[in-house]
Amino acid sequence: MLVSNQMQKSKSTSKSTAQVAMNMLDMTMPGTLTEEQKQKEPLRFVLAAGTGTLFLVSLIVLRIYLGWSYVGDRLLSAVIPYEESGWYDGQMWVKPPETCQVQALQHL
Repeated sequence: MLVSNQMQKSKSTSKSTAQVAMNMLDMTMPGTLTEEQKQKEPLRFVLAAGTGTLFLVSLIVLRIYLGWSYVGDRLLSAVIPYEESGWYDGQMWVKPPETCQVQALQHL
């Protein structure tokens, strides 16, 4: 029973992964080539669509990386500026050494 549940989960995961990949290709295919060119040069068509998909995914990954690098920089710095609105806005908070050590380990 357990083995069959695991097999069903792996089959559904591979199906959903394939569906996501096809959807990404479908989003970029319309602008790549004309219908006539698609039939004559299918490899060029798939490569052009894949390039568009790779560009979209690269932008998403870059955005995620930049967001987490900001968080990592704040974890590693010993002095943190307040970024909230209030009377203490613009002041600097100096982290205790213990907090710096813990956050340095969390950043790894």
